[in-house]
Amino acid sequence: TWVESPRKNSALFVALLGRIAGASPHARCIHVVLDNWAIHSSWRSQAAPRQIGERLRLLFPPPCCPDENRTERICEDLHAKVTRDDRCRTMENLMLAVRAWVRHRSRRRLCPLRLAA
Repeated sequence: TWVESPRKNSALFVALLGRIAGASPHARCIHVVLDNWAIHSSWRSQAAPRQIGERLRLLFPPPCCPDENRTERICEDLHAKVTRDDRCRTMENLMLAVRAWVRHRSRRRLCPLRLAA
């Protein structure tokens, strides 16, 4: 589950939360583990669970524990394998490569953005 936008901001993050909630209609509680990026802790993002549904729980691990946060490790893998040595001439081509990487990881049941309830 992902969303796309030309900019990374709180509106994009809230759209992602809405997509996650919509993809898991029968989940009683959805835990979303976040880092301490500004868009995750903005007032708009913090208000999202009240607007989207109280079953969303935003969880913030301690700020200095990337080794304990599986999402951080998987995002680092994406960066290492796709975006670090970006040879794509356009953003569209880069997004095709990112989507292919996510599909490949999903087949291995390790998708970084698929959350279980």
